[in-house]
Parts: sequence; C-alpha cells; structure tokens
Amino acid sequence: MKFVLALFCTALLVGCAAPVPKGPLKPMPQIGMNRDQVAFETRIGRPDRINHTITANGRRDQWVYDCGLCDGTASGHKTWYLYLTDGVLTAIQN
Repeated sequence: MKFVLALFCTALLVGCAAPVPKGPLKPMPQIGMNRDQVAFETRIGRPDRINHTITANGRRDQWVYDCGLCDGTASGHKTWYLYLTDGVLTAIQN
C-alpha cells in the first residue's frame, strides 16, 4: 500500500511540474506594439478577455489579463489592462 501511495504521489508531482521555458524570456509589452506583437511576442501573451469600444475617432480595445504576476516579479499586481487604439498599444495599466 505504501508503494502505491508513493507511486501516486510521484506521478502527481511530476504531472504538476511547470515546464521550464527554453530560450530567452520574452519582453514585456511596449507602447507602440501592434496587437499581434503583444499577443504573440510578449511574455503576457493573449488576454483573458477583450472589451471593445467603437467611437467616431476609431476603435479602442481594452485587453484584460487576470494573471497575478504578469511581469514575473513579486509586485503583487492581480489584473493588468492594456489599451489598444486601432490595433496599436497606447496605454498599460497595472
């Protein structure tokens, strides 16, 4: 019985291990990036949800990240907001 329990615990721990990223760490989003650069070339990636606003001046998107430590530090931010105007990152709120 102890063997089965030990085997189960080992399998559980191995299955829960986070993969180690290979290569250099992707950068944080920067003002001026387009939506594809933010989504695919930064460490925070694609948003959890997107809120759209269309006005006479164009389209504005609010990208919402419920990621806790998006920046990889212990800064404690729980939610990040990125604002894109006509597909270009114009503001970051964290």
